[in-house]
Amino acid sequence: MKKIVSIAILCIGVLSCESNQTEPILQIPIIKKSKVVPPILTAAPIAEIFQINNTLDTILISEKGGCISIPKHCFITNDGIEVLENIKISFNEYLNPADILLSGIPMVYVDGEDTVDFQSAGMCKVLAYTPSEQLYLKSDKAIGIGLRSLAQDNDYNLYYMDTLKGEWLEREKNIPVILANQLPIMPINLQKTDTNDILEIEIEDYRIRPLYKMWHRSKFCVYGENQLVASDSSIWWYDMTINPTKNRDLYDLTFNGVGRDRKQWVYNLTVQPVIDSTNYIIELERFQTNMKAYVKEIESFKNQLHQNFSNYNKINTDIKANAEAYKALSVIQKRQDSLNMVNHRFEDSLIQVKQLMDDSLREVQATLWEEQKTERYKSNRTRIEVMRSFDIRQMGVFNCDRFYRRPIVMTKSVGMIVNNQLRQFDSGYLVDVKSNAVLSQLKFSINSYSIDLDLTPYVFVGILGGEVYMVNLSLDRLNEELNLVSMTHISISELKDILN
Repeated sequence: MKKIVSIAILCIGVLSCESNQTEPILQIPIIKKSKVVPPILTAAPIAEIFQINNTLDTILISEKGGCISIPKHCFITNDGIEVLENIKISFNEYLNPADILLSGIPMVYVDGEDTVDFQSAGMCKVLAYTPSEQLYLKSDKAIGIGLRSLAQDNDYNLYYMDTLKGEWLEREKNIPVILANQLPIMPINLQKTDTNDILEIEIEDYRIRPLYKMWHRSKFCVYGENQLVASDSSIWWYDMTINPTKNRDLYDLTFNGVGRDRKQWVYNLTVQPVIDSTNYIIELERFQTNMKAYVKEIESFKNQLHQNFSNYNKINTDIKANAEAYKALSVIQKRQDSLNMVNHRFEDSLIQVKQLMDDSLREVQATLWEEQKTERYKSNRTRIEVMRSFDIRQMGVFNCDRFYRRPIVMTKSVGMIVNNQLRQFDSGYLVDVKSNAVLSQLKFSINSYSIDLDLTPYVFVGILGGEVYMVNLSLDRLNEELNLVSMTHISISELKDILN
């Protein structure tokens, strides 16, 4: 089925394509006691498996565009013996509510007697092993991890999960988003893309704008949360402008039209060009090359930051030592003058180091907001993916999280109806899709759940006997003492489509 908008210069149409799911890579299991149990074992996210030789530095790129930067000579056995060959890396990425929910990883942080829910900007599980045993990192080595995300804020912390206890331990505060505008966009595989997100542009008369000839019969994938305009013959679309963004793989398209009432219409889309589905393999190879170059830039950038911190600490140590020496001087004025000089040096040095760090960390943030003159452009830019990069010094489960903060909530008693009967689920989850928050729910009484809600629209997901049920929940529709809602049975693929 095609969606068409009549345009004097161009027309927009939807292309059809068939789904072609690839076979998943099976994970060789590592037998280790863990409190992380997926709610549906057959639907648990499957890890990607990479085989490496650890005599050289290695950069791995995942199918979802994440990265693993592995230094050479970093793996040992439990007995401390170095291993170089036949090493396999198991990598799971949990980037959206569907991944998080199906992983079974708890999204609750225990702080003393209090518990706080997480809002995730991406999780991962990294393991290394040989055919015979699990491997560990040397104490002086670290692996760099990069997770793609739409969460652009810098106030996410890094947590490590103790899988034996099922508890999160904080590792690092405020992980910065770095080199965001250089992050390569993953190529579009038309065989796996929703046809409703694809448009084709035909320029009927590009002579008035010769540069637009390159866009004739071009295919695009709609980026982010944009949607194609519905067919409407009441609007005559007479013009299009193409605006490059800071990301070389994305463009803002602006369509101008006029309605029957002579009212002017402006329609905006952020799109990613797709040349031809037969070029996907070539584009994927180019993406892998660009990503590896990008990861090397990240590693260089982090080394520069580390050196800046070292310089700062050295300067600070020298200043303290000088300050102690000057305290022993008998002449008060000389001591005061000297201390003033030291303080001046300290302040200048501190300002220089801080300025260098701030410039490095915030350069991308400044450029992201540059030229955002309109609400449309600002809205589109905030949907662009960023890379959140961090180092790990042990194998396991890691989470980029911040506490899920909500306004004042109201508690509602909700009964879930399945096949005309009130049911309790093996697992229940309240999901805020937009915020990437998955809240586990426990039954309140024999026939209902006690659920805290605010004005945010939520999705309640219940799992019973390996089957998935879902219902949308909103505060304004729950006005009774006991609110009864009917659950809809959905497949795993439908769940992923809804929660992604």
